[in-house]
Amino acid sequence: GTWRDALPKMNLHHGYMGDHRPLCSDLPRRHFLRIGATYRYVGHTPATTLSADPPSIARHPNATLALSAGSALYERLCGAASAGGLGPCTFLSEVVLDENVPCGGDECAVASVRGVRVQSANETVYYEYLRPACVHLAFYEDATMIRSAGGAWPPEIGASAMCADPLSEAAGALCCSADGSTPLGQTCTHVGERVDLATAEARCAAAGGAVCGWRDGASAVDTCGYDEMHAWLGGKCTVQVHVLNDGRVGLVHVESEYPSARLDSGHHFRVRWQPAAPSAAPFPTAADNCGGLARCMTHRTGCLCDVEVATAAVFTGALPSAAQVEAALLVGAPDPRSLDGYARCASDECEAARGLDVYTRGGAALDSSTIFGVVFNGTNAVFLANKRSTVTIAGSAYSFRNPAQFMLPADPAPRDAAYETEWVLGHLFTHKNTASFVAHKLIQRFVSSNPSPRYTRAVSAAFISGSHDGVGSAR
Repeated sequence: GTWRDALPKMNLHHGYMGDHRPLCSDLPRRHFLRIGATYRYVGHTPATTLSADPPSIARHPNATLALSAGSALYERLCGAASAGGLGPCTFLSEVVLDENVPCGGDECAVASVRGVRVQSANETVYYEYLRPACVHLAFYEDATMIRSAGGAWPPEIGASAMCADPLSEAAGALCCSADGSTPLGQTCTHVGERVDLATAEARCAAAGGAVCGWRDGASAVDTCGYDEMHAWLGGKCTVQVHVLNDGRVGLVHVESEYPSARLDSGHHFRVRWQPAAPSAAPFPTAADNCGGLARCMTHRTGCLCDVEVATAAVFTGALPSAAQVEAALLVGAPDPRSLDGYARCASDECEAARGLDVYTRGGAALDSSTIFGVVFNGTNAVFLANKRSTVTIAGSAYSFRNPAQFMLPADPAPRDAAYETEWVLGHLFTHKNTASFVAHKLIQRFVSSNPSPRYTRAVSAAFISGSHDGVGSAR
């Protein structure tokens, strides 16, 4: 994953690669215990292959979370016959949770894990946790500094000082005294643990201090491995955008050392601009002096501007139709069964909405927490969040939809590169033209050079559904 282009990319539906995947920040806390959580058997060594960690952390025996014998997750991985650790485990190559399970022991103290350690009567084995496919937003509010002890991470393309979304599990907890004068050390439940900023702040507060506002050199004791990887700092980042005259944009983190987020980095990507009016220019250009905006300045062949990021509900009040949801909502959502407090709406209005499932938290009215279930494009069942994130050029009407991206620059895991590749393949496979195209070619190759439209439609339907007249897997 280190060499994968981490920047956002366009798709074929006027959106971005990663649309319809949930935001990683929307995954439930301790999502490794929720329905659908997947564990892959690694063996008797702690090395994981789908995560990105410095070698000293990846091979560290304490880089995985030790499960307490008798916890629900322990019993699932060990095997029901050995529940409670009373006998040797029966380890499967892959385990998928079919329901939410309660935490036990140290599991209750962590937000997420990369791998777990299972001690049976006669051996210790390791499982790697495959976090669900999810995406990050390229622009975010309250950008916060993260820093390693000195060396760049990742070493090939990363940096020591970077900016990160405070809602992402991007760095560790490094604590100082409340006045910031004295380091208190690193805090974690296992080596290499990454947490969001709120968790880091809570752990430092419990230790009688606060997240450090500075970092200069290695820690006295590298308890958690944060010398080689990033830890949260208290300082904020300035996020700007460099708008080229062709509408492409470059992400600029003023305080960051990350090469791809520096001004004039050469790393630009396309976005979906949203014109304020049909006849209005969709974005500022150097040719019009950046629209005369106070918070923009001309820079070479473009405009360097401050930005504002806002997230809001799309549908409020009346219940939308399935077609309206499919057209307007592009941010995915986790499976509602994995979320606390969610239930499917069973009112007469919801039941009357054809092709649409509505999930609300505590029976609330439509808001940004509402989740809709639809079949996108007639081929792909998805859960969609009732919200849209918009990036606005500060002090103007210029805006674009916040791009999604699979890769987290501070943690470019091979797992996420694989998810991005799978998304592209699925995007092409479920495109509404794919079935008819493949059907036409198959009929031409094996049956008739000039198939009728009716014949092509029948084969297309079988391609989509996976069955025909009761024959097939229906998948």
